[in-house]
Amino acid sequence: MGIVIKGRADLVVTDEEGRPFLLELKTINLRRYTGLLSSGIYLPDHFLQWNLYAKALEINDGLIVYENKDDQRMKVFPVQYSEEIFMECARKFKMINDYTKRDERVPIPAECDTKYCAAKNICYPK
Repeated sequence: MGIVIKGRADLVVTDEEGRPFLLELKTINLRRYTGLLSSGIYLPDHFLQWNLYAKALEINDGLIVYENKDDQRMKVFPVQYSEEIFMECARKFKMINDYTKRDERVPIPAECDTKYCAAKNICYPK
């Protein structure tokens, strides 16, 4: 696909049959932890990160493990690799890389897909 992604997976373990599992370990504050419990699903950006590592390591199964910073409670979400999500992310990375190579500004997306986006206030000033 012509993209380079750098990062480090947190942990790879094997089960009793020797199958590998990729673990992504996250610490979050009480507010976000409570949100996880009420939604019943992992944070999308954390799955995206896990999915990229899973592709690189050719591991299909794993866990996203959250630790509440305030009281060390934990929440575990089983996850499976998604080729569709990987291809969408790779397409975005490639698009950004293509604009950068041409020394052009990357277009602002029509909407921000996460309330935790670090650039949201730059792209969408109030």
